[in-house]
Amino acid sequence: MKGKAPMSIITDQDATMRCPALDEDVELEEDFKEFMNHSMTLDEFEAAWAAMMNKYGLKNDVHFQRLYAIKSSFVPAYYMHCFYPFLQSTQRSEGFNAMLKKYVNPNMFVLHFVRQYQKIQDKYLVAQDG
Repeated sequence: MKGKAPMSIITDQDATMRCPALDEDVELEEDFKEFMNHSMTLDEFEAAWAAMMNKYGLKNDVHFQRLYAIKSSFVPAYYMHCFYPFLQSTQRSEGFNAMLKKYVNPNMFVLHFVRQYQKIQDKYLVAQDG
């Protein structure tokens, strides 16, 4: 890279990298994952983060203060505008697959699947236009 530092580093966010506080509270973990994976803009992320801090009384929590300080390195809304040409197609689709699994399941009728898929697609299109 001719002596230049990387602008970003991509990781698979394995279990050892999770915040310990999330392991202790299932509801907090679910809320955290929900807004992390579905915040399409910086404003959406900031609003969801503030709501989570208030809901769980985390404003003074050191772990979450540290997470917030490095938010641009792991929050998709901060780097979704970047192009990563060397990612394999499977890596690129992991985030979408995770979201798809939240909204659909193998036991759904085809019509319900299509409607749920359309909702996900609409959410992405609105975020891209905004």
